[in-house]
Amino acid sequence: FGFCGEFSIQIPMDGDTSGDTSTVPARICMQILHAGRYAIHPFAVSASSTSSPISPFGAKELSTSDVKSTIRDFVNCAVLAKEAGYDGVEIMGSE
Repeated sequence: FGFCGEFSIQIPMDGDTSGDTSTVPARICMQILHAGRYAIHPFAVSASSTSSPISPFGAKELSTSDVKSTIRDFVNCAVLAKEAGYDGVEIMGSE
């Protein structure tokens, strides 16, 4: 059902997953996605308990505590992306 687990154990010891971009004027960003009600599995969570047109599963409505936890998860992921050598992140939150 997608990635679950500790991203930090997948970061190489040198902290660089982006390769050598020092010779070109380029940046690399990571897209951090929360599928929300569009997740196609029975553990979907969203702002409300509705299902999407593309998933047979209804989403569980997030509590205030769940929302705060999800925000912390996004922050943690962004920190790990920086440690891995990314120049930035784009946060995508579905409905």
